[in-house]
Amino acid sequence: MHLTNILTTLLVVSLGAARPNGVGIPETAAIEPRETDTEATDRLLFDTPMSTFLDAKRLLNPSTLDWTDNGCGAKADDVITDHPDGFDFLPACQRHDFGYRNYKKQGRCDDSDKAKIDQNFRDDMDRICGAAPGFIKKLQCMGYAEVYYLGVRVGGDLC
Repeated sequence: MHLTNILTTLLVVSLGAARPNGVGIPETAAIEPRETDTEATDRLLFDTPMSTFLDAKRLLNPSTLDWTDNGCGAKADDVITDHPDGFDFLPACQRHDFGYRNYKKQGRCDDSDKAKIDQNFRDDMDRICGAAPGFIKKLQCMGYAEVYYLGVRVGGDLC
């Protein structure tokens, strides 16, 4: 019985001593407030590398956002392809659709918002074209990117 009391005392003392605040209660970092849908949309659209965006899309995270897309063309459109001449614009188109759908859902899509989302689409395609092998391929890709960009600027709906 005496050994049990000694072990219990040692355990209590050691646990208390291991606590940085000395009272046996662990210190915790402040809990950060949850990101709003608006903040998450802007972060994923404008401040996130494409690979991270695509991971979030695959996981549908956050689940409160609209992750649907129709690729690079309208549903009935067979003319606009996701891969013109082999250039993979699908991720850029998916993020563009994400921007339009969520801005509209969040009631914040005006001409300025549309222009910002469309410019981000262009920037995403430019990064894709930057990875194309050789000068001629880069130029070809940039030509397609410009056509796709002008298509959403001129023909795209207001988000």
